[in-house]
Amino acid sequence: MAYQGETNVISFQASATITEFQLVKRDSDGYVLPCNSDEDVPVGIAQRGAVSGDQVEVCVGGISFARAGDTLTLGTHQLLMPSDSVAGALVPYDGTDTNTQIACAEFIGSSSAAANDQILVIYRGAVGIQA
Repeated sequence: MAYQGETNVISFQASATITEFQLVKRDSDGYVLPCNSDEDVPVGIAQRGAVSGDQVEVCVGGISFARAGDTLTLGTHQLLMPSDSVAGALVPYDGTDTNTQIACAEFIGSSSAAANDQILVIYRGAVGIQA
């Protein structure tokens, strides 16, 4: 699939092992590691894999590939948030949790995707949404 668009990428130091196209958050030292909760505040999507201490490029806004954490259907699951069960993956925003959930991306890829598929998204930055 070909696409064009603006993508903003910044390098961060990794504080854990990161897989290509994982959603990442910052730790208290400003380093990045994979998101692992729907309450995590993501900083962006890692553009390649890294281990602790490596520099890793992170898409902080724009079009990027990402990892699906659940089944996604275009037209139904536009708004995505960090997964509670698959580190660094995106799942549909559901609005059922009593805590603040963090929506951060829009699914723009093919008509559907399954868990662990590589998907195309527009990363829009963390937007806290109170359920």
